[in-house]
Amino acid sequence: MTTNDTGNLAAIDASIFQNSLLLFSKVKILIVLDNNVGEGLSIVEGNGFGIGRVIRWLRESQIAGLSFDVDLANREPQPGSDGEYVDLGEVGPGQYRYYGWRFDIQPTDSIEPTDADLVLNRYDIVMFFGWQPGSIGGDDAEILAPGSNPLSDRELRFLTGWMNRGGGVFATGDHGRIGASMCSRIPRVGTMRKWTNADGVPPASFDTYSQDTWRYRLNTIQPGPTQQQVFIPASAQTDAIAKPIFGVTLRCEPIAPFTLLCYPHPVLEHPDYVFIDVMPDHDHEGLCQDPSAIDLNATLDFMPSNSNDEYPTISGIQPRPEALASARTTHEFLHEYGPVNARSYAIVSAYNGHQINIGRVVVDSTWHQWLDLNIRGFIAEDGANWDKVGRYFLNVVRYLARRGSEDAGKVSQFLLASFSYPGAENLSPPSDDILQNGSIIRQHLHNRLGPSSTLEFVLNLIEEAHPRFAAYLNTSIVPLTAECSNGTRHNYGAPRWESIEMTVLGAIYNSTYKHVEELRADLKCKPDGSEINIDLKQVQADALAGVEYAIKSLDKTMEQEVSNFVNAIRTD
Repeated sequence: MTTNDTGNLAAIDASIFQNSLLLFSKVKILIVLDNNVGEGLSIVEGNGFGIGRVIRWLRESQIAGLSFDVDLANREPQPGSDGEYVDLGEVGPGQYRYYGWRFDIQPTDSIEPTDADLVLNRYDIVMFFGWQPGSIGGDDAEILAPGSNPLSDRELRFLTGWMNRGGGVFATGDHGRIGASMCSRIPRVGTMRKWTNADGVPPASFDTYSQDTWRYRLNTIQPGPTQQQVFIPASAQTDAIAKPIFGVTLRCEPIAPFTLLCYPHPVLEHPDYVFIDVMPDHDHEGLCQDPSAIDLNATLDFMPSNSNDEYPTISGIQPRPEALASARTTHEFLHEYGPVNARSYAIVSAYNGHQINIGRVVVDSTWHQWLDLNIRGFIAEDGANWDKVGRYFLNVVRYLARRGSEDAGKVSQFLLASFSYPGAENLSPPSDDILQNGSIIRQHLHNRLGPSSTLEFVLNLIEEAHPRFAAYLNTSIVPLTAECSNGTRHNYGAPRWESIEMTVLGAIYNSTYKHVEELRADLKCKPDGSEINIDLKQVQADALAGVEYAIKSLDKTMEQEVSNFVNAIRTD
């Protein structure tokens, strides 16, 4: 620990604070595969057809105050066993904890399971990397055939209940029907991505199709930086060259003449690069469904009629799936398996169930955006492409975390503002002038989380303190996009979002300052950060008190401004 020239506490090494304090919310992830021996994805870290590198990355990383425990489950039986469910407990890297996994399993066989008894309840997020019914083209009837090990109606009922209690789900497959047996009937997942021939899945290059059909595969492999040749081999997918992707902009706020602050979706947000605009390339990908083609009135045939809406509406709010980014085929080149058609298609989609207090969903067009084979070149180069793609992996699990965990993680990042630049040097003690400190904390959160995640954090707190005000902000202040940055949708009778956000953050700083002082005192006694803890629930409660103060402050300010305006234009 050091002090600055004035003798005040200067910036404590953020790694001490971040890694030693018990300040992270732990999120538990279950990754489920349905691999037969010799088929599907490997879980051992390597350079090929597996997800071992991503598993290690999730286990060793932290983001926005969250860290992750990851267990692995295979729906197929343990090799050499009698096929029963097995829980091996603590296992090493590259090993399954569970074999014969089912979503209706309870810890013991002594009772009929209820939602409260499920082993599934150990987890906050389930990630599906589906394989069955395999890679070669065939009839859709194979998807639900017993040999393809599909999810049963009973499993789907328990999984749906878990999702509706806040559990987050990620799912991906690849071209053709890969992953359909496990994923195609899961609520939201089954309709947000194309899984079946009936959906219109794209083919692979080696499926049993005519060569004319091969042209419809989704090949995005990029040429090398100096390549002028027409031909691109499939092996180019292993290099450090990424495909460009085209993300949606949720909001663009004018912050200076000719300058916009852009807000990507939180899943594709990077605090250093703003947008995550690249992904690994591959020669035959899957695709997500066009949200406009999704039936929002669809029902689930395995659920009771009083709770079978796939896209529920609660208190008049019905969250809708969103396509977050698209990619384009490299049709202008000749590829190893022949030419492809020009096409732009959705590669990542999300569903924000937190709006109605159920779980979120993210689907990805292809597992090749996650495979060792496709990310190894990025990791070896260790440049901007890996910065972005590695952040995407972490963004997905942060976004899917239960709302309470995600908000608690962001509160910890809020506290960190006082112990790292620029807050450690520039934040002043609490005062009635909350905008200055609010501006500094806003900069800190933008630098660590990004503007979209900061906005989401502030809105969530406002919604908890004052739902009606949050609803107004969501419709009248927040949805400012690039197309309307000239002000056509912005309510100029109200303060700008930037001012609201700084007011709320400044007020939260005042109301949680005592916790910062406690941490400072503890760190003076234990400069290595050992055995220091903090009650994040109490910090969150105090943060809400700050939000309530901020809303009253905004109310008073606007009342005074309106009065000043009326007095100024009134004639005697």
